[in-house]
Amino acid sequence: PAEIGVRLPMLLPKDATQLPYQGLPSWRSLQTLVRTLIHGSLSAVLLPALDLAPYRAAEEAVRRRASQLAALVPVLFDSDPAHGVVLHPEGRELRRLLTPFLLTYAQEVYDRGFPVIHPLLMQYPNDPESWRRSDQFFFGDEILVAPITTPDGKRQVYFPMGNWTRLKTDEVYRGKQTAEIAAGDDELPLFVKNGSILPLAPVKAGGAMTAHYFPSLGAEFFLSEEGLWSPTQLHASPAGDYLRLETESKKARDYEWVVHHSAEPREVVQASISYRRVASRDLLGPGCWYYAAERRSLHVMVRAAAGADVVVNIEF
Repeated sequence: PAEIGVRLPMLLPKDATQLPYQGLPSWRSLQTLVRTLIHGSLSAVLLPALDLAPYRAAEEAVRRRASQLAALVPVLFDSDPAHGVVLHPEGRELRRLLTPFLLTYAQEVYDRGFPVIHPLLMQYPNDPESWRRSDQFFFGDEILVAPITTPDGKRQVYFPMGNWTRLKTDEVYRGKQTAEIAAGDDELPLFVKNGSILPLAPVKAGGAMTAHYFPSLGAEFFLSEEGLWSPTQLHASPAGDYLRLETESKKARDYEWVVHHSAEPREVVQASISYRRVASRDLLGPGCWYYAAERRSLHVMVRAAAGADVVVNIEF
């Protein structure tokens, strides 16, 4: 489920570890929570569980930032029997969108014994700077998270090797450097590394799952499917003037591929059949594509039957 909520800590899933009390809700306790998540992963806490009850007493700005951060914590609960799990609207929406991604990494906890929260030094052990960072972390392998824990909405972010795309704005940051960023009240700053695929839940109920691809390196993602042993496989592989998008879906669904930082294509083809270009994203349907010039993003809608292998070739 998108939110795992219980009323008493004693009812937590047996594999979850309740995070310690952070003190009275404040900016300082929020900073401590970030460090606690990171240190917990280094101490073999695979599924941290966060009690949201203390944050109901926080000032609005702290409660809002805590809700954004909580959207990424694998298990949420409320220790007050009179309440259930309640997130601020943007925190709740973020958690909903990230559900396919979160459930895939929750499965990895059982399959490989890796935590969902990855400290920087786990991802980049040979980068000395990654050992010094206890205020940012990875959510899975693909997403660099830089929580806002100060009232001015600003912070320094260290970007490891690679190119990093800010998910909200499509801004690109070069690796091996530190940059100051500012985030509005509704944003938890998330950055995705080039050569990654990020699957997100449909924007609207019954809509297409979105698969965000960040070029220019090849990428793949093995998406866990509830009730099935085999994962859906998503692949993207650039080759010169072509880009190949492959969807090996274990369930029948539509996928909206979103290729970031893309040139405008000349043709989009599946099995010698050309996809139809449409004038807006709202007009996308299976077998159609749309190019958003202002953000340089290509949107391709694919319909996949259960067990089908759908390959789309894009020519530039």
